[in-house]
Amino acid sequence: MKKRFLSLALALALVLALVPAVTASDTVITFPDANFEAAVRELIGKPTGDILTSDVSEITWLSVDGREIEDLTGIEYFTALTYLWVDNNQLTTLDLRQNTALTDLQAVNNQLTTLDLSNNTVLTWLEVRRNQLTTLDLSNNTVLTWLEVRRNQLTTLDLSRNTALTGLNVSNNQLTALDVSQNTALTDLSVGNNQLTTLDVSQNTALTRLIAVDNQLTTLDISRNSALTELWVTDTQLTTLDISNNTALTYLDACRNQLTALDVSRNTELAWLYVQYNQLTTLDVSRNTALIWLRVDDNQLTTLDVSNNTELRLLWVYGNLMGQDPAVSVPAWTKSPALNAETYDDEWEDFMFFYFPQGDGTPSDPLDSADTWAKDGITEAIAKGFVPSDIQGSYTQTITRAEFCRMAVSWVEFVLEKDIDAILAERDLARDPDAFGDTSDSYILAAYALDITGGVGGGLFNPDGGFTREQAAVMIMNTCRAIGADVSDPPTADFTDLDTASNWARNGINFVRANGIMSGTSTTEAIFTPSQDFNRQQSIVTFNNIKVEELP
Repeated sequence: MKKRFLSLALALALVLALVPAVTASDTVITFPDANFEAAVRELIGKPTGDILTSDVSEITWLSVDGREIEDLTGIEYFTALTYLWVDNNQLTTLDLRQNTALTDLQAVNNQLTTLDLSNNTVLTWLEVRRNQLTTLDLSNNTVLTWLEVRRNQLTTLDLSRNTALTGLNVSNNQLTALDVSQNTALTDLSVGNNQLTTLDVSQNTALTRLIAVDNQLTTLDISRNSALTELWVTDTQLTTLDISNNTALTYLDACRNQLTALDVSRNTELAWLYVQYNQLTTLDVSRNTALIWLRVDDNQLTTLDVSNNTELRLLWVYGNLMGQDPAVSVPAWTKSPALNAETYDDEWEDFMFFYFPQGDGTPSDPLDSADTWAKDGITEAIAKGFVPSDIQGSYTQTITRAEFCRMAVSWVEFVLEKDIDAILAERDLARDPDAFGDTSDSYILAAYALDITGGVGGGLFNPDGGFTREQAAVMIMNTCRAIGADVSDPPTADFTDLDTASNWARNGINFVRANGIMSGTSTTEAIFTPSQDFNRQQSIVTFNNIKVEELP
C-alpha cells in the first residue's frame, strides 16, 4: 500500500512538473475588446489559451494601428511599455496610469475626449492629433520634446513646465492665446487654424519653422528669429511683415493678407515665395537669385523684373495691373520655347507663365521622348494649359505622386476655369501645411484638401514615389468628384484581373472603366494590370481624354 501511494505521488509530481508554473502574482488577463486581444495574441505568438500577465509584462513595444479597437482594457498589465502606438482606432478612453515607463505615445485619429498622463512622467514624444480633446494637462510631463495635438478642440494649453519641447503642433484647435515664452528650445512651431490675435515668439530664437496660418494676427514680430528657414503666415490678416532679420529664409508663404509692401532684399536664400492675394504695388526680387517658384498673382503690380532670377521654374503674375507684355522683364535664357506662356482670357491680367530652362538654353522638342500614340494627346493637353511645365518631357518616365497631384489640380483649375486658391476658398477649404511630414508642396496640399489624394501612412506622402495604374484610377475618380461628378456605385468593370487589385482601388477602376477614362492593357485580354507603373504620357493623355460633359 505504501509503495502504491509513493508511486501515485511520484506520478503527480511528474505531471505538475510538465505544467507551466503560474506564480502567485500571475493572473489571467481579460480583454473585453476582441480586436485588441487578437493583436496581443499575434504579438506574443499565443493563438489560444489564457493570456497571463507574465506573457505581456516584459513587452516594451506595442503597435496596434488601424485594428478597429474600441477598448484598450488590459493595457495596464503591459507595465514595461516604452512605445505605444494605437493610431486609427475607435478609442473613446485610454487609461495609461499603470504604464509609467512610456516614453513614446501615439494615439492619432481616435475619439478621445480626455487623456490622463499625470503618471507618465518620462514621456518624451506625444502625438494625439485628430481626437476630441477639450483639455490636456501636461504639467507632469516635463521631459516632453515633441507634442502634436492638432485637430482637437482645445481652448487653452499650459506649456509653462514643458521646457524641453523642440517640436510643437497645436494647429486646428480653438486657442485664443498661447504662451510659448518658456519653450525656448523650440525649433518647429505650428499654430495654424486657431483664433490667435497675438503670438509672441521673441524667446524662441532657435525656431527654424513657424506656421501661423489662418489666425487673426495683424502683426507678427519675428525680428529675433534669425534661424527661420520656413515661414507660413497665410490668411492671418497681416498688414505689415518685416523679414529683414530672417536672412536664412528659403520658404515664405504670406498669401491672402493685406500687405501693401514687402522688402525681400536681404532674403537672398529664398527659393519659394508666395505673396498672391495681397495689395502689393511693387516687389523687388532682383537680389533673390535662388528663387524657383514665385507667385505674385492678384496684387496691384504694374511692373515686375525677374531678369536676375534665372533659376525660376514657375511664375504666376495674372490678376495685376500690368497691361502690356513688356511690363515683365524676363531672363535672357527665356527664349521660346523655353518660356511657356499660357493665357486664359487673352488679357494680360490672366497670363500664367511657366519658366522651364533646358540645359544650356538650346531649344529641343520635348515630344521626341513621347511614344507616337501619345503625341497628339500631349499636344492637345499642353494647349489646354493643364500640363505643368516640369512634366513636359521624359514622357515615358514613371510619373511621381507629386507630379500626378500637380497635374490633377491643374486639370481641376482648367475645367472649373478658376485658380485653385479661389476653388478652395469657395468651398471653405484650406491647405494644411502639417498634413505630411515629408512635403509642403502647395499642389499636394491642395489635392489633399480636395480629397483627391491621401498619404502613405505614418504622416508621410512620399512625393517622389512611383505611381501605379490602380493608384491613378482612384485619384482620377477623386479628381472627377472634385469637379462635381457623381462617383458613387459605378458598375463593376469587366476586367478579369479585377480581383488582383487592392480593395481600396476597385471602385476607382470601376469608375474609370465605366466612363471610358482608362481601358485595359491588352488588345487580346480584358485585363487592367493594377500594379503596372503609370507614366507621364499615360497620365497626360488620360486626363485629356476625360469627357467632362459625359461624367455622371
